[in-house]
Amino acid sequence: MRTLLAACLASFVPLAAAPTQCANQWLPGVDAGLTVITSTTLPNGDLLIGTFGTVRQRSGGTWLPLGGFIGWVGALAVLPNGDIVAGGQFTVPGVPGIHPVLRWDGTSWSPLGFGTHGIVHTMTTLANGDLIAGGAFWSTGGAPGNMIARWDGTTWSALGTGADYLVRTILELPNGDLLIGGNFTTAGGAPAAGLARWDGSAWSQFGGGADGGVLALRLLANGDVLAAGDFLALGGVPAARIARWNGSTWLPLGAGLGATVTTALELPDGDILAGGTFDDAAGALRIARWDGATWTGIAGGANGRVDSLARLPNGDVVASGAFSTMGGLALAGLAQLTTTCPASATAFGSACPSSGGANALAAVALPWVESTFRARGTGLPTSAIVVAATGLTAVVPGLPLDSVLPIAPAGCLLHVSPDIQQPLLTTTGSAESSLFLPAAAALIGVTFWHQMVAFEVDLAGSFVEITSTNALQLTAGAF
Repeated sequence: MRTLLAACLASFVPLAAAPTQCANQWLPGVDAGLTVITSTTLPNGDLLIGTFGTVRQRSGGTWLPLGGFIGWVGALAVLPNGDIVAGGQFTVPGVPGIHPVLRWDGTSWSPLGFGTHGIVHTMTTLANGDLIAGGAFWSTGGAPGNMIARWDGTTWSALGTGADYLVRTILELPNGDLLIGGNFTTAGGAPAAGLARWDGSAWSQFGGGADGGVLALRLLANGDVLAAGDFLALGGVPAARIARWNGSTWLPLGAGLGATVTTALELPDGDILAGGTFDDAAGALRIARWDGATWTGIAGGANGRVDSLARLPNGDVVASGAFSTMGGLALAGLAQLTTTCPASATAFGSACPSSGGANALAAVALPWVESTFRARGTGLPTSAIVVAATGLTAVVPGLPLDSVLPIAPAGCLLHVSPDIQQPLLTTTGSAESSLFLPAAAALIGVTFWHQMVAFEVDLAGSFVEITSTNALQLTAGAF
């Protein structure tokens, strides 16, 4: 499949054409004007930042202040209903007392239960909707909760006996277990230097622990765990401040970096972007990229510490921290890194309804080279065989399906030449397709199309009706 897609798409690029040259660059004018401690993105793609004295939301090109604080906001999360949760050390005018965890309902801030009695450094929302908070506190909701606690929508509760010192980062694994990193030496009363795992009932040391603080944990696309901080070894394996766990051992990223790594994330092509306080000889000034073989600087770097990295829906990366310039541009506290070769996905053509509702197709992951493009169909029949078609040409104005498949209702159209087909099954009315784009320069900038056609089946396995989603017009990009 990978070779076929590369060959098909590359055939549309003139053989004499020069390879597309792509570069990363910082966008001018995208700054916060102050030190930014943490950032995250909302489900609608808006950017949220926490600072000294405020939480701000960037909607389009406009900054919206979400109330004022006395103190600092160091952690942000979003609840399933869209409410925003802020953690840190602050008070809010009109809300008596010090509340390290507050909820924003779109209008005002209010305490989240009794909160935590101490500082909150990190938060994450779990797949089941629960909120986990970590930091420097010894009680939660009026009950013991050492450094880490869970909010289930109604009450706070402890996770065992927690940790003995600071929890700085939290990661949920695919099986629901939690990983925490920080400056602690024990978790659940057992040795767990800097890294610990909660399996729902007990704590255990993870990966042999660290010889220094662990400040960031990320789950990579292949299932590996990325850890970053101010350690020099993990599980006894030399790893200067950043490494990945492959399920059995730690793998250093080259020689690592020369000072604390406070944040890291994975780019679409699998490269790693890291930020922190380092100033390495390779020109990596507080922000650097690992391509699997070497570390390189990013477009001039920052003149101050990088504390947080977040991805926007279009693939751009937002770096925030205590800097006033990035890449030589006046970008105070916030900078946006983009590419000259963006990936895109745009709705194309019309859909027709099915017994499951309004058929619709949307991109889940954009089509970047050296990564997997994903799309999700919704409103499909509850029980159906779904064909995800990828085409090198669009069918305009659309081929009526009932002209070739009589059980298709009028108005259902095929918008894509089905050059590549992926069969899928659904019993839920939704289906997700995936297609890997190889690391081929010939693919960058190429446009192609994607659509789903649903073959509804009854209990006897007979076809009942054939319907279709809209299509997506896709452009392959490189970051």
